[in-house]
Amino acid sequence: MNAAYDEAKLERDRLQAEMQSASAIMQTFPRGEMGLTPDHIKASPEWRAARARYQTALSAMQTFNATFIPRFKKEIAAERRAKCAARTVSPASTSKAPLQSP
Repeated sequence: MNAAYDEAKLERDRLQAEMQSASAIMQTFPRGEMGLTPDHIKASPEWRAARARYQTALSAMQTFNATFIPRFKKEIAAERRAKCAARTVSPASTSKAPLQSP
């Protein structure tokens, strides 16, 4: 792989970590029976700040993906192929040697 792709993957990981962190904060707020956040919670400054943080992280991730995926299409595909090949076991390696009788 190339250095630019490696740097881009590090940036992607950083952005994903920020999104997960912001999402975890959003999950701490109470929800109603149907899973919706009540209006009085949405009106609180804490919820608004957490929502703004999540929206900022989501927007940054979307902007990043808009350039990352087309730019590194071949590298991403090669990485997926390698992962798939590593998971697949070839038939020759699974065959057992015939048992020899004593």
